[in-house]
Amino acid sequence: GKIVEKIYITGGGAILPGLKEVIEEKTKFNIEIFNPLLLLKDNPIPFEIKENGVFFTSAFGLLIRKIL
Repeated sequence: GKIVEKIYITGGGAILPGLKEVIEEKTKFNIEIFNPLLLLKDNPIPFEIKENGVFFTSAFGLLIRKIL
């Protein structure tokens, strides 16, 4: 009974030119590229790595699974 309001895409394919727009057009949903490294606060990860965090989604998920 819940309504979808937004779709998150991630991984290397998420940054393909035009992909976000095509999915938005076809689904009529807001699409956001998800970068899990931007959720981390006060961390020593260099910006160059953080800005490419979309590539680390699987590794990040495995990491927090181990922590939690």
